[in-house]
Amino acid sequence: MNIERKMLIKLYYFLLLIISILLIQSCSSIDNKVSEVSDPFEKQNRKVFKFNQGFDKYVLSPASNIYKKTLHRNIRKGVSNYTEWVSTPGTIINSGLQFEGENLALSTIKFLLNSMTLGFYDLDDGETKFKKIDFGSTLAKYNFSEGPYLVVPFLGPRTTRHFSGNIINYTTANDGLKDETSYLKKYEIPVNAIDKRTKFSNIIDDINSSPDPYAKLRSYYIQNRRKNLLVSEDYENKLIEKEEEEFEKLLD
Repeated sequence: MNIERKMLIKLYYFLLLIISILLIQSCSSIDNKVSEVSDPFEKQNRKVFKFNQGFDKYVLSPASNIYKKTLHRNIRKGVSNYTEWVSTPGTIINSGLQFEGENLALSTIKFLLNSMTLGFYDLDDGETKFKKIDFGSTLAKYNFSEGPYLVVPFLGPRTTRHFSGNIINYTTANDGLKDETSYLKKYEIPVNAIDKRTKFSNIIDDINSSPDPYAKLRSYYIQNRRKNLLVSEDYENKLIEKEEEEFEKLLD
């Protein structure tokens, strides 16, 4: 890929990011209560959710079953290790942006150590622990509203803030890798999707078997996203404080 094309692609992602951030800010009035879920686009979201369910049923789930049956557990573990490794540069950058020194140091050490195996083998066997964070987490750290709930084709549930962060995450993950791994990049997205579908198959099946799979997925996503958003407990504490404030208002 020539330099001009790289620059155009980065400019494209940057513009998407700016548009997304502006959308977040414009929707901040919708997100008055941080503990609530804002879903003003539910009608459209449900249509996209149905599409994603069909894609999962006829494409992703069968591919996941073949993946699980044909590949040995150790090979699947190596694939999971690789997909974790390629996402680590995003954590490194966002730990720096959030001034989380310990998380920055640990994620950097882990990334450099496992670069010797291109991430396929965890050389310290999980001893180095750090919190995975993304650019959406950084936006939350600096008090950007999470924005309305969205269901994105193929990607699934997102808040607007999370979705805008995905754009930066993708570019940093790829820019953080050496040129010799470029031949692996074109397989990264489909392999990661199949690997995650295999790991979360029980959760997905449980959601699909519920009376309202859309509502259950929305609740599951929001709870887990908020719980794992920041390195510290700041965001969860804000939720608790907000709920207490609302409760006190009801008593007045």
